[in-house]
Formats: sequence, structure tokens, C-alpha cells
Amino acid sequence: MKEYRYIIFDADQTLIDFFEDERRAIRAVFSAIGKQASGEQVADIRRFSDENWVELGLFEVHTAHVQQNFHALYYRHLEDVVNYAAEKYSFEERREAAGKVFFETLCRPATLFPDALDTVKVLSERYRICIATNGIAKMQRGRLAPFSPYVSHLLISEEMGAIKPSGAFFADMLRILCAKASECLMVGDSISSDIAGATAAGMDSILLDRTGINGQSPAICTVSSLHELLEL
Repeated sequence: MKEYRYIIFDADQTLIDFFEDERRAIRAVFSAIGKQASGEQVADIRRFSDENWVELGLFEVHTAHVQQNFHALYYRHLEDVVNYAAEKYSFEERREAAGKVFFETLCRPATLFPDALDTVKVLSERYRICIATNGIAKMQRGRLAPFSPYVSHLLISEEMGAIKPSGAFFADMLRILCAKASECLMVGDSISSDIAGATAAGMDSILLDRTGINGQSPAICTVSSLHELLEL
């Protein structure tokens, strides 16, 4: 494999586990209103969250509508999740406070995948490490705090004014890094966002497929664990 200056990681479902963080935030909401969330309640709200994300079109990151409205839709999604929980589990009078707890909990340091921090730490001794993520700035900065000692740049779509896989995001990223596309390697779990965006920008990429269900992609290779990057 050729030499790179930068290794650029996606965040959610690559380094950090958003689904587990959302479960934690749901439990925190119930705790704040003096209740204990059952496993069934947490699973139900998580199911709604997945369905709502799809309904709002937030997976369609290649479309002009989502690229222009991603962050507004994301804030709406967070509100929708709290509204669903409040209406179904009868704490409408505490809805505003619940929304605050939900968001603040999602801003705390994230649940890391077991292979994430040590991989980033080791690679940072040889490469400059970046994290490039679509998301809300306050949330992602808090969630990604454990990686701060090893990361030279944290590039968040809300602050960049563009989302992956848009050409604007990748062009601005290269400008900020003062790097050529050929000097960068993108690592992520999303073919439509990470891999497609990197490929269009002329950047090599590696697909992280923890489940083994992703199809073919233009990535130079596919790994099932971040630890495999150390061998590569």
C-alpha cells in the first residue's frame, strides 16, 4: 500500500457507536423524569428513531435536498424522537426538559468501538489523523473528545457548511489540510457517503464492514475491524 500523509476516519459506526449512545440518552431521559426505562421501551424508541431517519430522507446524502437541509432535518429528527417518547410514555408535561437531557447526553463522550482508540493512537505515531463526520457540531465535538490527543483536525459538516459525500465537503477538507487527494486515505463504513465522496475527490478509501453485508465498492479494500489497518 502506498504512503499517505493523512488518514481520515468517519465517526459514527466507524469509531463510535451512535446506536449505543442513543440508548444511553433514552435511559437518561427516563431517569430525569423519575422513571426507569425498560429494555422494551428503549428498543421501541430506537426502532422509531431508525424509521424516522429513513422517513426524513437522512440516508439520502447524495441528493441535493438532503445536502442543503441535512442539519435542519437532523435537529428535527432529534425533536421527533423526544416527541414520540413523550407521547407514547406519557411525559408530555416534561417534554422540553426531556429534550434537553436527550441532547446533552448525546453530547457526552461516545461509546467507542473496542478497536477504535488504540488503532487511532498507534496510527497517529506515523500519520496525521483526521475525523470527518456529518453531524451536529456540539454533539460530535463532545462525543469525539476521547480522540482529541491523537487527531490533528476534526471536520464536522455543520461547521463546514457541507456534508459528505458532496464535492464541497471534500474540497474544503483538502484545503484545510493543505493536502492533495493522493496524500489522503479515507476510512469509513458508508459506501454512499465516505467511499463515494472520497472516490469522487480522487482519494483512496477503505471500507469498514463489521457486518459482512455491504456489497462491492470502489474502495481499495474492505476490512472487518479497524485493527486490520495496522497490518495494512
